[in-house]
Amino acid sequence: MASLGCGNPTALAQLHAGEIILDLGSGGGIDVLLSAQRVGPTGKAYGLDMTDEMLTLAKQK
Repeated sequence: MASLGCGNPTALAQLHAGEIILDLGSGGGIDVLLSAQRVGPTGKAYGLDMTDEMLTLAKQK
């Protein structure tokens, strides 16, 4: 239920250490967490979602 997204962008994206990532429609945030691991401590990963359902789900984690 936590994955109400439309795919797995981290499987397709070539993320590198130090990059800044913005996940639009991040929902529960799993892709943001996976991206953060890949960009490491010198990078940033942000999640942005605007639906009430997704915000509620993200706050539960």
